[in-house]
Amino acid sequence: MTTIPTFKAGWLLRQSTVLKRWKRNWFVLYGDGNLSFYEDDSRREKHGNFNIPAEGVGLKTALECEVDPPERHNFGCLLKLISKNNNDLVICAANSDEALGWKMMLEQIRLRTSANPPQQQLRRWNSYPNVYRANYPVQRNTPVYYYPNYGPVQVCYNQCGQPYYVHPQTQVITVIRDHDPYYYRNGDLMWGMAAGAMLGAALYTPFLFF
Repeated sequence: MTTIPTFKAGWLLRQSTVLKRWKRNWFVLYGDGNLSFYEDDSRREKHGNFNIPAEGVGLKTALECEVDPPERHNFGCLLKLISKNNNDLVICAANSDEALGWKMMLEQIRLRTSANPPQQQLRRWNSYPNVYRANYPVQRNTPVYYYPNYGPVQVCYNQCGQPYYVHPQTQVITVIRDHDPYYYRNGDLMWGMAAGAMLGAALYTPFLFF
């Protein structure tokens, strides 16, 4: 008997189809494209299944899900698998980073099981002034950029400290401006405070000697 590989597993909140209540289930994403959810991690009592190749027609995230997140969660935690049979599956991760991880795996499964996977496109840079290419991006924390027509994508930093993201589909690298309303820096406040303190000290130091 062949064992189907497991791509990802973990606890997620699931919105019920009738009462729209949030229930905690153990989710397992299998290599054959089935996303199954159980009562607990023992996998003995199965509550449902979503077959991505047969049912899925799309994946929405964050604000695109058009549902309110459960208490103590933000919109970046939401994922919605669109079904052609109107049996959409709405799930919520513990945080935005975990939702991003699930999103990446779901997209990978969708491409893996697709009959006609899209051809890989060459990566190119958007033209912005004063932008430097970096061969080795520096990872700091894990902020998220919410792409309006796609969902949350991970933010990276180049060698000059500039934030950017790579669109998962087009592979276009876009530099993020600080005032961008879709840029969620999460824990990056510490870096901003530290940089501000260092800059203030550098500007103030010359006046100590006059």
